[in-house]
Amino acid sequence: GDSFSENIAIEKKFEYSNFINKYLKNYQVVNYGIGGYSADQVFLRYLKYKDHDIKKVFYFFMPADTGFATDIKFSNNRSYVLKKKKINYFIQILGKLNITYFAMDIIFISRDIFNKNYSTINIENYNNVLANKIYRKFYSKKFDKCIKNKEICDSNFLKLLKVFKKEVEKNNSKFYILLYPNQKHINHFKEIIKNEKEQFNYFILDRNLEYNYIDRNHKYQFRNDGHWNEYGNILFAENLIKIFEKLGIKSTKINKVNIFKDINLFYSQYKYWT
Repeated sequence: GDSFSENIAIEKKFEYSNFINKYLKNYQVVNYGIGGYSADQVFLRYLKYKDHDIKKVFYFFMPADTGFATDIKFSNNRSYVLKKKKINYFIQILGKLNITYFAMDIIFISRDIFNKNYSTINIENYNNVLANKIYRKFYSKKFDKCIKNKEICDSNFLKLLKVFKKEVEKNNSKFYILLYPNQKHINHFKEIIKNEKEQFNYFILDRNLEYNYIDRNHKYQFRNDGHWNEYGNILFAENLIKIFEKLGIKSTKINKVNIFKDINLFYSQYKYWT
């Protein structure tokens, strides 16, 4: 998946995968998420790492995924051709310049001082935050085109899901889809697969994981945006473990008391909080 899977701006020890792996039996969760990735890029990333010992693949479908880029050309018989992407060297060079981090320091510190809805971000997370912001600017243009051509985008997305599932199953693995818990988003997904819904196994995540842009649910999300904070990761981890249980993957119950102690200690030492 994208930045939600990657756990953007989260300290490594508080990532949901680390929470889960302390309690999971006979399996290990491996996180292949990349901030800003759309559905086609997620699929290409799977192809890159499919030789890993992967038993079950969980693709995290987000609201904008139907407007993915055109790195893949599909045919009607579930085959595909990968299109070589041109590299934008200017963007690569810009991302490596220290002046970029200096500018981000100014922006984040200033917003923290003048706007209570924002906080500073650990410099170790600047690279994925920056990549996510830049990609969203370019991606929004493609998504706008998709809104005008909804039928084509939905059709291509369904083809992608079929190809993705086919490649996973060819590798003797199981394919599952996780849905972000926004009702409009869920309805859209169900509409896309309505004629072939028996082909896909999907799970709707806990409603509390949806970001409320009116009330700003600070309990589970960062103040800066809708990404889950450390507490949200606990809820996400619990949610995934319940899903795993349905699939026969056993685990012990997460000890939230000790985790809360670690998170509270982390926040008491640093300013980087929700």
